Amino acid sequence: MRKKKKPQLPYEIMMEELFYSDAGSHVLGQVVGPEHWETASQVPLRYRLIGLGFMKRQNLDELNATLGKHGYRPLYARNSFECTLIYAFSHRLTYGEWKKIFAACDAVKSIREQSDGSPDAFFQGNRITFGELENYVVSYSNVSESGLQTKRLTCVMNEEIQKLGADYSGFFRFYASVMDDFTDVHEKARYYFCKFFYRNLREKIDYYISHTGERMPLQEELVGLLPLKAESVLRRRSVKADDIMEILRKCPISPGALFEEFNYHFFGYVSTDWVELFLENVSGMEELSAEQLRMLADAIRKTVSKKLQKDLQNMEDDIVVQNKINELNQGEEKKGSRKGETAIRKYLRGQLDLDRTTLICFLLYFSSSFVSRQSIGISLERLNEILSKCGFSVLRRENAFDKFVIDYIGSREPVDFLMLEMDRYISAGKNFYLYEMFSNSRSDAADIRKMMLKNLI
Repeated sequence: MRKKKKPQLPYEIMMEELFYSDAGSHVLGQVVGPEHWETASQVPLRYRLIGLGFMKRQNLDELNATLGKHGYRPLYARNSFECTLIYAFSHRLTYGEWKKIFAACDAVKSIREQSDGSPDAFFQGNRITFGELENYVVSYSNVSESGLQTKRLTCVMNEEIQKLGADYSGFFRFYASVMDDFTDVHEKARYYFCKFFYRNLREKIDYYISHTGERMPLQEELVGLLPLKAESVLRRRSVKADDIMEILRKCPISPGALFEEFNYHFFGYVSTDWVELFLENVSGMEELSAEQLRMLADAIRKTVSKKLQKDLQNMEDDIVVQNKINELNQGEEKKGSRKGETAIRKYLRGQLDLDRTTLICFLLYFSSSFVSRQSIGISLERLNEILSKCGFSVLRRENAFDKFVIDYIGSREPVDFLMLEMDRYISAGKNFYLYEMFSNSRSDAADIRKMMLKNLI
């Protein structure tokens, strides 16, 4: 008697269509059930959830709720890939129907890119100037007497897509009309990063102009302009106050100097490991207990390459720690400083998405007064408003990082509060929230390109 073939589950059928045969069996085993969703996969969880949405025939609101439940932003209208998904889920299209729409749109987009090269509309050269930053911020703002108010381009696009009928031709016309508005990152987070950075620089520039007038500047008066490579220009001759802004608009921004100032503002906790911070206050090995030596040595062994790990495993704990102290005393460059500088450059150029933690930390820094570091010029209400507009969850006290941010903003002495919090983490042998937080930033557009190259979508 012939054995009856076991029927496939709807999700398996969809996944076989979604993932081509050369990779399907490998990936399918990781996505069939929720118990596999936290494992490594060629397809990020965000896009597996979208695949599950097709199988469940979810509408747009249901899919966005699912994404939010797992900590992801809703579908983004200014991403060329997700723009087509918004249309598909708004009309409850099948995966196969969406695939045809996406293929047609992607072909048009590829032809467009080949013809014009998709140049960056704001930062065109190797350098990023203050004037280009200003143009970017103003272009995405409504300028009024109350200041710069962000435009609602993403919301408008989202609403227009959902209003389109079931006739595909209408969507194709819309897609072609908005191709210039597509970006590789979530533009709202980039906008707020740039807007608050611009405001921070303007405060420093205004302070500089009010203190120098037309005389040659003193060295300490140039300190606030470090994120701008302006010192050599301003030192050449006395400059009229009315001309300083035009000169500074041509000056390039230094992502490295910005990262160093940001790092200094938070007392070095951005790129410094808790081990280094702990050892900074140790003058000799005799100060350390056996338990502290063991804890430090184990942490040091975990941070080195696999090749060095084998060597360190055979070393006594005190030798491992002493070697680390010697390394720190030689004044080697702080780990992560170059990565932080590179991340900032990519944030400005729109090549890397800002994750939630990084955006919050930079907004806190940019909104802190240059003149008095005790003053934090952003309220919880305003920060939550920005997070919501960027598709992030608002601050919640039950989240440890969020609780720190809430208490930091509400503290009368934020600098002292920050130091106490960081000391507490050091004592527990943990890295503080600001330790290389930029390493969590990623690009959804880059993920999509990788999946397309591997024929996974």
